[in-house]
Amino acid sequence: MSVKCTSDLNIDSELIIVKEHVRDREEILAKLAGLLYHKGYVKESFLSAVLKREQEFPTGLQTRITGVAIPHTDSEHVVRPALAVATLASPVQFHSMELPEKRIPVEIVLMLAIKKAEAQLDVLKRVMSILNNEKLLRFLLSASKPDQLATTLADIF
Repeated sequence: MSVKCTSDLNIDSELIIVKEHVRDREEILAKLAGLLYHKGYVKESFLSAVLKREQEFPTGLQTRITGVAIPHTDSEHVVRPALAVATLASPVQFHSMELPEKRIPVEIVLMLAIKKAEAQLDVLKRVMSILNNEKLLRFLLSASKPDQLATTLADIF
């Protein structure tokens, strides 16, 4: 199921993985970037650009109930805008956006592939609305099917 949203992001249930088992942040970043690449949303350079940006500008955020990461990179690596999402069976460590030396156990990863720079602010506002909504975060963590997440996220984006 693929949905185009008002923010111009494509939300596709094939870009959503739930309760995924991974060893570390690099593995989940590679999985999400791979999904985006194989569906034609990003260029081959996307993953290495995300990893580089994550080292320079970490994306881990601690909400009241869980850690969330929002990895992304420059639009030059994006073909079409999309959102790839993972919920994790066990948290993995990301560096904090606010204090890069601090590590945050992350259970939700929202990978952004934004094509137009002017769309970035709107998309980030919508992401912040997710981070500030405990009920929604609990739903994301408990969802067992990608379609459930796609439908809910389409309403936000």
